[in-house]
This record gives sequence, structure tokens and C-alpha cells, in this order.
Amino acid sequence: MQMRHHTMRHAILLIALAGLLAGQALWAQTSQTVTIGGCTTNGTNTTAPTGCQSQVSTLYGAYNNNSSAGPAMFVGSGGGGVKNGLVEFYVQNYIPSGAVVTSATLTMYVNMIAGSAGTPGSGDTTTTHPVALYDMEKPWTQAVTTSATPLTTWYNGDFTAYGTYNPVGGHGGGYQAATGDPTWTYQYYPTTTWTNPGGDYDATNQIAVYTVTSNDCTFNSNGTLYTTAPYNCAAQTWTSDAMTADVQAWVSGTKTNYGWAFINLDAETPGYYNPTGGYATAIDPTASDQGTTDCTTSDACFRGFWTNSGSLLGWAPTLTVEYYVPPAVSTLSETAMTISAGPSSTGQATMTITNTGGSDLTVTSATTSAPFSASGCSSATVKANQSCTITVGFTPTQSGTVTGTLAIVTSLGSQSVALTGNTPLAAAPTFSVAAGTYTSAQTVTLSDTTSGSAIYYTTDGSTPTTSSTLYSGPITVSASQTVSAIAVASGYWPSSVSSAAYVINLPVAAVITSPTNGSTLTGASTTFTWSAGTNVSGYYLWLGTTAGGHDLVNVGPLTGTSYTATLPTTGGTVYATLYSVVNGTPSLSNTYSYTEYSVSAAAMTSPTNGSTLTGASTTFTWSAGTNVSGYYLWLGTTAGGHDLVNIGPLTGTSYTATLPTTGGTVYATLYSVVNGTPSLSNTYSYTEYSSTAAAITSPASGSTLTGTSTTFTWSAGTNVSGYYLWLGTTAGGHDLVNVGPLTGTSYTTTLPTTGGTVYATLYSVVNGTPSLSNTYSYTEYSSTAAAITSPANGSTLTGTSTTFTWSAGTNVSGYYLWVGTTAGGHDLVNVGPLTGTSYTATLPTTGGTVYVTLYSVVNGTPSLSNTYSYTEAATN
Repeated sequence: MQMRHHTMRHAILLIALAGLLAGQALWAQTSQTVTIGGCTTNGTNTTAPTGCQSQVSTLYGAYNNNSSAGPAMFVGSGGGGVKNGLVEFYVQNYIPSGAVVTSATLTMYVNMIAGSAGTPGSGDTTTTHPVALYDMEKPWTQAVTTSATPLTTWYNGDFTAYGTYNPVGGHGGGYQAATGDPTWTYQYYPTTTWTNPGGDYDATNQIAVYTVTSNDCTFNSNGTLYTTAPYNCAAQTWTSDAMTADVQAWVSGTKTNYGWAFINLDAETPGYYNPTGGYATAIDPTASDQGTTDCTTSDACFRGFWTNSGSLLGWAPTLTVEYYVPPAVSTLSETAMTISAGPSSTGQATMTITNTGGSDLTVTSATTSAPFSASGCSSATVKANQSCTITVGFTPTQSGTVTGTLAIVTSLGSQSVALTGNTPLAAAPTFSVAAGTYTSAQTVTLSDTTSGSAIYYTTDGSTPTTSSTLYSGPITVSASQTVSAIAVASGYWPSSVSSAAYVINLPVAAVITSPTNGSTLTGASTTFTWSAGTNVSGYYLWLGTTAGGHDLVNVGPLTGTSYTATLPTTGGTVYATLYSVVNGTPSLSNTYSYTEYSVSAAAMTSPTNGSTLTGASTTFTWSAGTNVSGYYLWLGTTAGGHDLVNIGPLTGTSYTATLPTTGGTVYATLYSVVNGTPSLSNTYSYTEYSSTAAAITSPASGSTLTGTSTTFTWSAGTNVSGYYLWLGTTAGGHDLVNVGPLTGTSYTTTLPTTGGTVYATLYSVVNGTPSLSNTYSYTEYSSTAAAITSPANGSTLTGTSTTFTWSAGTNVSGYYLWVGTTAGGHDLVNVGPLTGTSYTATLPTTGGTVYVTLYSVVNGTPSLSNTYSYTEAATN
């Protein structure tokens, strides 16, 4: 085998190949042998590769390399530093868990020891090197490292091309680790580390030791194996009681199988084991024995193989185990079972069937009959050293004891378990205090001897049930009563009823019966009355302004059941404590509180103090006051006076008085009668009610009216609710207008226009009566018709054209001129309205009569007129 790529100086190369050391079976007829080797199909990077029976790896101390993808497993030291080899056989997959292991044998082949470039003994001080097996303590995985770089040809011992590889510093240096590979530092590169670099193994317990010597293989001068017979390396057989015990523990599951570590016991020993034996030239991954032209015994040649691409497909370490499987043994955890249950409930118990033998145990059935039931284990297969559980239920239909049988049928035959169902009564509760008569309250504790019981009780003598009060602590009996109790526990019928009657004669404190607690006292003098109490010989009475105080009254011992005290009447709180003397000591007490008697004067509520009264009649209303029996009311024009009203005693809380309405001040004094005397008073003042008559503001009094229609407007007045308007031709008369009541402050009317005098009276309604008035006088509106001044009435006109001229008239705004041949006619002239005072008309000259009417426009209407007649001019 050519070694030109490796710089290994001190290494031992180990290879797991087939070997068999038969052990002595205890039972020859059942002894079996299994050989656990490599993969039957391509492996994967897991702790149990699919189709593989084992895994192998090398840990390199100098760098994170792994030899799983190389041709060998190395142990020792040299190129790459210290190297530890790992191997694990998946024995649990091939040996039944109940098997008894009688021997375990591992056979190894030395390919090369010592020397650089494979030269035996080169740089080596000894040719004897012990290698030991130790238990691995943590999991690891066989690497499947591959490389993307070009691979280098690897040669067998006969210098024929075996395959390709891409080692780091020669094949002895292994491959750079990939994710998941085990290395010197990592269980699974690069995430999970060993606790101790180089692998976690039990260095205190050697499983086996083999001493490798240079005689194990025959080498060529260049360090490679001979290419002619004999070229097989000698088999190194590893076996020991400790190895057998390890395999037994792995099979039984008492120890976790993490495999073994190969550790060189001297620091100077390089070497390696070669999985090919250095001879394989024909590559056939599917063949069981990889036949070659160079090997004489195929089983000793090749148990690891490569594809010709250089990728690792698997390792083939071989472990031969001899074992036997004891027959199944059915062991019952119980041969008799007692189950307790209460009424309408189900009790349960469990038992197990354990297979203490090595073969499978089949449980066909596990049955029983009512009131028992069974579940579990039926149609179950129980592996060696395993068990299954049967649950037996008991549902009683009556109290007492019931028996039955659990029938179990297995592949070994029938077995039975005696069943007893028990529904006992719970023990009756007991009382810590015996029934009897006592002069003080008693604390009664209930207890019961039935484990896990609950106690229910009553205190009124009724029969307790589970709906009664659940006992949770001592019961205080402070009055005569009967306590009854039952106990209830799971798996028990309720107990019988336990009862204890207690008569309690306790002193009872006296209680104040009058006045009522929390009430208001009715006067300065108050009589406190109380009950006698029970077994009480005397009393102390404390009255104070603070709770528990006695600054107002501290009296006693008293033998009677009442006491009269004089107390303040400020309305404050009085606290009372009544002590009852028992056996010469005021040991019992009751407390109370009261509101002191208090007096407050009546107070005027209406009208509001300082306000202005709203009329001559005013109703004064007041509050009742406190503890007031009557009232006096004084009203006067001076403070404290009663010149206007002096009335009382009154029992009501209001009085109506008629007062002046001059706007002056009214003084009021309201006296409250307390205990028959007007001893409390409150004073008030008011402004008298006053009113002002409405006054006409337009037209001005004494003025001349401006037309037939006149609007009279007036002020509202003060405290005036309405108005009446009289207009007459005499003072105070209403022959022209009599209207009212009016709510507005104006009125429009039509009056004569004769220029006469109009008298006006405006009445103001105060408190529903037209009681105030103002009077006024006016000159009626008047107008004078215009009069023709030329030509003179009755004259003869002088020509065809005639100019009529007239006076302006009075309060005249325009004119109409009619000229006709008949009186009032206008067949000759009809003109107007004219604003001037003349008009020229052309008239006939026949000497006939001309009639003229001159209308004066007053307030827009031609309402005034004067008539005239003339003789026309005559033509000769």
C-alpha cells in the first residue's frame, strides 16, 4: 500500500473485519449467534444509518478532521497529532431485549504499524503497542464527509488503484469535517462539543486490551503489505467479560449504547487499521463479500467499500455475539385484590403482568363479572422484562363484602386473581366536649378515624346529610343547642349520626330599651331605661361626647334599670355605655349613640329678605324651626317695630298682611315660641310695593290734533297690568272714546275736526283695578274751505277768458274747479287737483248763467267746497 500522501509518525490503523469467537451457550438448543457488520445499503449521516449495522470514525487531535470518508481508522499519534478511533455496533436492532448474552467477540486486522510513509519501525522505539477499549459516554455519528475538490488516487497494497480520496496532509490526516461530523472537539461539528476533547469515554474502566506487534502483518521494504502470499494480516481477536457485560447491558437497556473508543496506551505508537485489508481491487457495493483477485479469504479482505467516485458508502466493523433467549414467564403483581367503594361510586385498583422471561408473552384476555370490571392487557404482547397493566373496577350495589375472580389467559395458560369488594361504613364522628350543661360558651372539635373522611353537621338537632354544613374547624357553642354529625369518605357508606346536646347558661348584658339607639333626644332631661340582663347584679352608665367617654355622666353601680340625666341641647352626639355587673365585675357592656335635643328658630322663606314686595297684599311664609310650638309676627316702619302688624301666637307657618304701597321700608320680626315663650327670633326688611301711573307721551297735552285720526301713545307705568282710555268733549267725559282694558301702550281713534276741545283720561290698572289716572286736553283738528275772491260772485263776466282767483283756505292741500251750465255741473270746466290759487278758463259768451264749484282738498280728499254763479259775457 503506497503511503506517499501521509505524514503519520506514530499511529495504529485499526479495521473492523469479520471474526468469530463462538461462546458456550447455556441452553444449546436455544443458543444463537449473530454477526453485526457494516452496511447492506448506502449509509447516511445519522446515529443509526439506514441499512447499516455499525459506524466508525477517527478523531484527530491536531485539527477538525474525520477519517470516515477515508480508507482507514487510525489510533495512536503522529501526523495530525493524537488520534482516537470510535466504533459502535447497533446490537439492539439484532438481538432480542430479553436475550442472555454469553460472549462478544471483535476481530481486528493490522494493516500497518510505525514508520513514516509506512516503513515498519521507522522512528519507532518499540514494535509492541497496547490498544484498549473504553465505553463511550456520549452519542456521535459516522461522518459522510465528501469534497468538491479533485480527489487523489488511493492505492492498495499491490499498487493497484483502489479509489480516490481528498485527504488533508495525506490519507492519515483525514478529511476536513463537514456539518454533523464527529471530531476531536465536536460530537457533531460544529455545534455540540465533547466535554473532554478527544471524545467522552470512561477512562477508568478498560473493556479490553490488545497488544499490536509488528508480527501481525508482513510488510514490503517500502512499508506496504506483500503482494504475494502470505499477504493477509493476522486477526486480532478482542474479547473479555467486560465486553460481554457491555453488550448484555445494551441489549437489556440498562446502559445506553454509545459504542467503544480505541485508545493507544503508549504515547509513541503510530498505526492504523485498514478497512480494505489493503487488497481490494474489485468494487461491488451490493456483494456481501467483495470478491477480489488478491484475497484468499473473502471474509478477511473487505467489509468497507467505496464507489469509484471516492464517496463513503459505509463501514463494516464486525461484532460476533452469542446469546440465548429464555422462555417467557408470566408474573402477576397480585394474587388477591381488595377494592373499596362507596355507594354509587366506583373504586379502582391496578395490577401488572410482567414478562420476566426472554421471549414474548401473549395475553389473550383478562375478564371478570359484575360488580367488578376489568380493562387493559387483553390481546396484548408483552416483551421481555416489560409489563402491561390491568385496571379492576368495583361498583357496589349494596353495602357489605362481595367476592369475585379476575381470569387471565396468556400464551402460557390460565391464571386467576381473587377479588374482594368492600363497602364499609365510615366511623361515626366524635366530639371533643361531652354533652351537658355549661355556664360558658364551649369550643367543640369534631374528629373521625376514617382516613380522608369529611364531616357534615347541623346545630338545630336535625339529621345531617351531605347538604349540611361541611366541618372545617372548631364549632363555638354559645347558646343551648344540639350538634349532630356524620362522616363521609370515599369507598365508605356514610357513618351513623353522632349527637351531643349542650345547655349553655351564659350571662346576658343589659340592653338600653329607651331612648332608641340612634334617636334624637326630646329635651334636656332624658331618662335612660334598660333591660335587667341575665345573671347581672348591677349597672354602670357612662355618657360622653366621645365613644366610650364619660365626661357627661359617670354613675354606678346602680341596682335599678333606669337613670335620668340632664344633657346639653346643642344637637351634638352623645355616646352611651351601659355596663352589666357579673360576679361583682362590670364585665359586659353595650354601646349606643344619640343626637342631643336641639332648638332652632323659624326662618322666613318668602318673601326673600331685602326684596321688594309685589303688591299691597303680601303672604309671609317661614320654616317650622326645631322644637318650636308657635310664632309671633311683627311688621313695622321702624326696626323692631310693630305699627303695621302685631299678631301671634300663630300655629301655622304663614300669614298674609296688607301693607302700604308707598315704596317705603317694612321691618319684620319673626318670633319662635319655645317651651311656651317667644324666645328665639329672626329679623328681616323689605321695600314696600309701589306703582306709577302710565302717562301719555304723544300727542303732547294741550296741542292741536293734526287730523281726524289720532294715535295716543303712553308710557308703561310701574307695576301696571293694563290701561283704560277715555276721550270726551267735557273734562272726565268719555262720550267720544271709552276703551279698555288695553295691554298695549297705544291706541288710534277718529275724532271730530271742528276745532273744539277734546278731554283725555288714561287709567292705569294696578292689582286688577284701574286705580291710577292722568288727564289731558287737546284742540280738535279743523280746516276752512278756499273761497273765490275774483270775479265777484253774481257778477257778469267780461269776456271769453276769465281768471278765477281764490283764497288758500285752512289746512287745505289742493283744489278742484268745476264750471258748468247747471248748479254743481262741470260740463264747461273740470280741473284739479290744483296746487295754485287761480285758474283761467275760456267760457261761452251767450249771456247765459255759469255755475262754479271750488273744492278744497283736506287730508287727501276734496271734502270742502264753495259754490258761485256768474252771467256770461254777451256778444252784440
